[in-house]
Amino acid sequence: MQRATIRQAAILVGGLGARLGSLTATTPKPILPCGDRPFLGWLLREFVRYGVSDFLLLTGHLSDRIAAALPELAAKLPTHVRITCAEEPVCAGTGGALVHAGAHLRERFLLCNGDSILDFNLARLLADAALDGEDVTGRMVLRRLTDASRYGVVETDGQRVTAFRERPAPAPAGSPGSPGTINAGIYLFNRRILDRLAPVCSLERDILPRLAEDGGLRGTEGDGYFIDIGVPDDFARAQTELPRRLHRP
Repeated sequence: MQRATIRQAAILVGGLGARLGSLTATTPKPILPCGDRPFLGWLLREFVRYGVSDFLLLTGHLSDRIAAALPELAAKLPTHVRITCAEEPVCAGTGGALVHAGAHLRERFLLCNGDSILDFNLARLLADAALDGEDVTGRMVLRRLTDASRYGVVETDGQRVTAFRERPAPAPAGSPGSPGTINAGIYLFNRRILDRLAPVCSLERDILPRLAEDGGLRGTEGDGYFIDIGVPDDFARAQTELPRRLHRP
C-alpha cells in the first residue's frame, strides 16, 4: 500500500505566458502580483497547508526572475520550507522539464501547473492514491466545469482515466456553455513516470494519453474554487478573488 503522505511538489513555471501579452514580457506568469503576493505564493501556501515542505520550481523562460523571487515567496509562507529551482537547458516542454529535473525528484512527488489553483482538499488525492496498486503510475485531480471550451476534456471509467479529448466547441452566445471534466493541473506521480518521458516532450499531449491507454492513470475529482490566470480576464479576476477566497488564518 502506498504511503498517504507526500512532502515534495514540483511546479511547472517555465512557460512563456504569451496570452497575457505585455504583462509577461519581463515577468514570468506565475510570479505576477495577485493581491499582496505573487500568484505562485498563493499556490505554495495551499500546498504547505497539507504538509508539503520541499518545492522544486521547474523553470525555463525568464528563470532568473523566478530565482530572484524566492525570498519573497518564502517570506509569505506560514512555515519554513525548502524552495529550489531546476532550469531546463532548452525549451523542453512540460514532460521534458521533469526529465531535466529528474535527479531532484523523490520516489513520489506532486506535480502541478504554476498558473492555476484549485481550492481542493489534497488529503482526498493522497487517500485515493494510498489504495492504488503497483500498476498505477500516476493520479491526477479532475474538475467538472459548466464551460470547458478553454480546455481539453478527460474521460473516465470510475476513477480510471481512459482518454483525453480535444476541447469542446464554444457554446452559442446566451447558452449555458459546453460542460466537461478537465485536467485541474495537479498530479501525484512515482518516479516510474520518468521512464516514459523524452528530453523534449509534452506531458499533456504525449505522455498522459498513452498512460491512460495502458491503464496506469487514475483521477480524483475536486469541486472547489478554480482559476487559471492564462488569459487577461481571469488574471484580472484573480487580483480580488484569490485574497478573498484563499485568505487563511
